[in-house]
Amino acid sequence: MDISTAIATRRSVRNWTEQEVRQEDITKILEAGRCAPSPLNSQPWHFIVVKQKASIAQLMEFAHHGAFLSHANVLIVVTVQTKAVVDSWLMAHEQHVLSGACAMQNMWLASWGLGLGSCWVTLDEPMTKEILGIPNSLKVIGCLATGYASSTPRTSCIRYDLSELVSYEKYEYKRTNIYQFTGKIIDIKQETYDVKTFIIAKPDHFTYKAGQYCLLNFTDHREVNGKREVPMTISSSPTEQTLSFTIKNMGGFTDDLFQLQINESIEVKGPIGVTFRFDEDAKGDFVFLSGGTGIVPFMSILRFIVAKGMKNRVTVLNGNVTATKNNFVSGLLPALIDIGNAFTQATGSATLFSSIGQGIGVVLKGIVIAVATAAGTIKSLGIAIDGIARQFIAITNLDFSKAMQIGDRYFKSIDNNAKGTAEF
Repeated sequence: MDISTAIATRRSVRNWTEQEVRQEDITKILEAGRCAPSPLNSQPWHFIVVKQKASIAQLMEFAHHGAFLSHANVLIVVTVQTKAVVDSWLMAHEQHVLSGACAMQNMWLASWGLGLGSCWVTLDEPMTKEILGIPNSLKVIGCLATGYASSTPRTSCIRYDLSELVSYEKYEYKRTNIYQFTGKIIDIKQETYDVKTFIIAKPDHFTYKAGQYCLLNFTDHREVNGKREVPMTISSSPTEQTLSFTIKNMGGFTDDLFQLQINESIEVKGPIGVTFRFDEDAKGDFVFLSGGTGIVPFMSILRFIVAKGMKNRVTVLNGNVTATKNNFVSGLLPALIDIGNAFTQATGSATLFSSIGQGIGVVLKGIVIAVATAAGTIKSLGIAIDGIARQFIAITNLDFSKAMQIGDRYFKSIDNNAKGTAEF
């Protein structure tokens, strides 16, 4: 595995099998830590390899977020000298301590490249020193818990868009404020047999843009199928006083979510999402293509357009892998039609809602195309574009050959779980 792949795919793993980690692999991991950068090459670290279950259990007892440590095969505790041989300037800026973090990251990446799953765990420093006999002249950075993952780590990971994290020459704050709050469920709408809309009380300080999403987790922070939180798109407009999430039951986490009742609460973290968001600065006309539950962010956007009386012309196309999987959208048709009617009255522009069919795939040159897909349905967009698209062409007077060329190029550029925007 090359270094770029290791950095991009590395994940935190907290569940392991009982398979023993080979000593030669442990040595390779330690070598990676030894090669980390340090101020004036002081190499202030000392690594303690812990394999005994009794010692691991003791360390786990005093680690606030370390209940999973009992499953680890090996812990590598990272310490650094508090009186490293560096000049006063570097000492004052704790560069020797930060080099311990570099060593930890190196070892984490090395373990990932060896096919192991690891997690950086913060330990209770006084108790760790007592349990492992660490002198006070060393500072405990934490430990790398590692072993063979008992399940396949998730492949996707939510990250801020680079545009929010980078400025040039001088600092410029660009990051969307992320809030975390406990939201009370004030209403639940059963949209279809497997789709519910959860309406949550929204704090006054919580603001977001149409098309963004949040991470939801339970108030007891339970883990379901290896997940403590899941991303869910907001279906309400930012102009509304409440916050809505329209969710399809896909099993696992959503199974538990669907057991929640009115007046119960859920943890909300957000808003998140940069590429796929919509505000009053949006110009031009739009074609929104979606598969299955991918229509949810468009509901938020359309409601926002209605509330603000914006004049953009919008065409919405939605489809699913099979006709039998259209329950979600067909159940929402009354709501979509209401939005469409309000949209037409507010803006004077025609709105097309086409939601029953085997798939979708119409794009128009010069118009911004926004695509949101539920897992797997993006394939149906490409597979079913011939035939289904012809029905829409008759309605929208699009050039079929041009639509096919642009659509084929776009669908090839995104993966099965893509959310994004593109211009042609």
